[in-house]
Amino acid sequence: MQAKNLLDILGKNAFVKDDNSHHVGSGVSCSIYLGLGDDALVIDRVTSIELSGDTATIITQRRERYAVEVGEIRALRVTPEASGPGYR
Repeated sequence: MQAKNLLDILGKNAFVKDDNSHHVGSGVSCSIYLGLGDDALVIDRVTSIELSGDTATIITQRRERYAVEVGEIRALRVTPEASGPGYR
């Protein structure tokens, strides 16, 4: 994914921008899909994404930090939180 496209997607999906960080909005949960060759890695419970040029640092609820190239991000899944409205 290109950085420009990622910024558009974050803005349209309840992410709150704070300088170079984009925080997951309240009431939603986010997972990020990375494409690494033939395999995929799914990062669940994402709380924020920090962008710096062509790299992104993905931070989870467990305070895990994943540094990846923006081009490796294939998709974002944004869903209502399990205890929030709209969850089935």
